[in-house]
Amino acid sequence: MNTLVALIAMARPVVCLLGGIGAAAGLLVIAPDRPLPFLLQIALIQALVWGGGFTINDYFDVEKDRLNEPWRAIPSGRVSRKQALGSAILLFLAGNVWTWLLEPGLVLFALQQSLLLAAYSRILRWNGIAANVLTAYLSASAIAWGAVHTGNSAGLMPAFVFIFLLVWSREIVFDIHDRHGDASVGIRSFATLWPEDKAFRLSWLLLGLLLAVEGAIWAGFHLLHPIAFIGSISTAVLATALGLARYQTTRSKANYLRFANLGRLSFLLALPGLYLNLPLI
Repeated sequence: MNTLVALIAMARPVVCLLGGIGAAAGLLVIAPDRPLPFLLQIALIQALVWGGGFTINDYFDVEKDRLNEPWRAIPSGRVSRKQALGSAILLFLAGNVWTWLLEPGLVLFALQQSLLLAAYSRILRWNGIAANVLTAYLSASAIAWGAVHTGNSAGLMPAFVFIFLLVWSREIVFDIHDRHGDASVGIRSFATLWPEDKAFRLSWLLLGLLLAVEGAIWAGFHLLHPIAFIGSISTAVLATALGLARYQTTRSKANYLRFANLGRLSFLLALPGLYLNLPLI
């Protein structure tokens, strides 16, 4: 039972739930006629694929995690590498087979996500900056199920850009936290190549770009609910900024976890403003 609990934790169920919500919301925006069971199944498929990705990367990153995150399941001995690999394969298979049974036209999209998630650790060791961009892309692509399903991607592009920039900003801070372990295994990221303060400034710059994107959308598109859009997006950026400022000032484990949790909250805060005003025309 303890092993099962640890395997579930490895899959990051809270983050997977957020990805599932994003997938269902993106589909609902583009294809509002889709029945609720279809939306729920897409959400669960997204969660399974992401869960497989988190698990397989814990399998590959065990040496780095011994330094950065020794309490994780494999370094702490609660799960063996063999068990983690089996769980990841099962999650990937479940997500892709379910996609094929539900909507064969979406299989290639599910497979693309699975392959990119499985390749993340190798890309990270090749270039940490590229891995940051990949993480931001995969996070933003969670909302793209509807675009793939209908062939209409333009209406979701502003939301994609918002999530991409938000996640990229957060990934830089995660790299700052992990810089010693990353450097020990030769990972090149902004945090290992630059002084910490410069890496923090880049994270702030990306948050500033988010506000610029928000302003451009507000000025350039006819928004159905402009107050909800401005309030929701601004609150989401503010939540991330508060966590970032606190962690930059005092780099404790508690402030790092607070930053990570505020980042997850920011996604939920942004969702109403994006959903009520998409697709943009």
